[in-house]
Formats: sequence, structure tokens, C-alpha cells
Amino acid sequence: MLSPALYFSKFQINYFDYKQNSLKYLLENYTKMGLDKTILEYNDKDYETAIRSDIRQTYFQAIETVFEIFFALLPDSNGKTNDRIIEEITTSELPYSKIREIAQNESYLDFLDKKIVYSNNITTSLGEFLFYYGLFYMEEISKEFEESIKAIKFALHILANEFSDRKEYNSYKHGLRILPALKELIICDADTMQEEYSWSLKNSMTFYSYDKKTKETSFITKTFDSERDLRMTSICSNIIWNMIKFRDVAYNRDKKSKDYQFAIPIFGINEIKDAIKTDVKIQDIKYSLTPDNN
Repeated sequence: MLSPALYFSKFQINYFDYKQNSLKYLLENYTKMGLDKTILEYNDKDYETAIRSDIRQTYFQAIETVFEIFFALLPDSNGKTNDRIIEEITTSELPYSKIREIAQNESYLDFLDKKIVYSNNITTSLGEFLFYYGLFYMEEISKEFEESIKAIKFALHILANEFSDRKEYNSYKHGLRILPALKELIICDADTMQEEYSWSLKNSMTFYSYDKKTKETSFITKTFDSERDLRMTSICSNIIWNMIKFRDVAYNRDKKSKDYQFAIPIFGINEIKDAIKTDVKIQDIKYSLTPDNN
């Protein structure tokens, strides 16, 4: 069995930050990469779309990882904590129904305020156990932890909202379902057909969806908001850090140098609200067709 100490110490805690910063660099410099010499019928715009879609997909992967670790670390119904996290993650299905509940009901996560008794008769909240493990002795900043956990709960609610509809994420995983279909949305006067409003959709992708029950065919266009995706991935990475790093320190204390220092991220609701602000005028458009005899 892989020991918790080894798992937490070797976890690629900065994986999504490394990947997103690499993709950000590509987005800013893709015309200098010289791929036109190696890729048949290379097109700058296609390359940009591929990079933006990868940024978006990486954000979804980060959300998925947050919830995988979150649910794996939760104590069971009897209050027993689970140290065999790698086995829990690899053998359990992600509970999408619970993620939908978090998305639909912000108060669903209030169970994180519940007090639990941990080793050495330490009493702490479940939220502190999950996100500030082993730091229970830091009473001087316990109030900051409490406010930070409130912000994390808010962040998880937002992340669950964005992840609970799997259609978009699945379309990125199966790239052939992504269609660069719409370039511009124009609203015209019904009588004169003169243009009244227009929005550029050049940085967007369209994916196909079909509902077997209703026989509804849908084409959903999403405008890429890459800067927001990068900000939100950073929030995911910091949540992952809190769930993994403090356990690494606790489990491997004897292996760390005496002067070893580590960051303790404190989350704020206002900072999260700033991160979730959109940088595009139109986020998504849905066009649906349903047979008349359905």
C-alpha cells in the first residue's frame, strides 16, 4: 500500500499552475512557434482556439481534482477519517449528485462547520480538518482560518456550478465535437433588417449535444474567457495546496529541515468574487431543434 506520507509528499501539487502558465505563454507567443513548418495546413486561428480550449479543459480538470481530493478526505458516516486516500480516489466514482447539490444549494456545505474530535482529543471544525490540517495549534490565526473556510465554501459552490453540467467538459475531452461555428452575433431591426447590435464571437467554440429522451438537438456556443479560466484555476490550485501540503508537512515533519517554511493560503470572499467576474460580453448561446412529432 502507498503510505499517506509518501503520497502527500510526492503529489504534483503545482501541476495545474505549471500547465496553465505554459499555456498562457503559448497564447501570448503562438505566432512565434514556427509550427507552420511542421503541421499540414497550419492556421494561426486554429492554433489559438486549440490553446484556449486547452486552458478551459485544464480548468475543468483542476475542478475535478479539487472534488476528488475533497470527497476522499471526508470522514465516513461513522466519523472515521481515511488515510488511504490514493485507494479511495482510484476505486471510487466522483459523486456527481453531491456536486450538483453543492451547486444548487450554497448552504449544503454548512456541514463543514461541524465540530469533530481528532487525535489527541483535539476539537476542530471539519472544514479546518480538511483545509488546515495539522495547524490546529495556531490559535492566534484561528479566526482567519474560520473566515477563509467560509470563502472556500463559496468557491466550492461556484466550482460545482461550473462543473455540474458535464456536456462542455466532455466536448473538450473529445475534441472532434468542438466546432468553430459562429464568428459574430448580429441583431437586426425586424422591419428594415438594419444592424442594431453586434458581438464578436471569434474566440469561441460550439459543441453539439443530443438528448435521447426529448430528441432535442442543441448547438451550444461558448465564448472563451481565458483570463478568467486562469484565475479560477489558481483558486483550485490553492485549495488543492491546502488539502495536500499541510498533510505533507504533518506526515513528514521528521523529514523536513528545522527551518522549513511553507505558505498558508488564506482565502477571501471578495477576492473570489473578483476572480469569477467575466471578461467577455457574451458567455454562451444555445440553439436547439426539436422534432414536431416528438
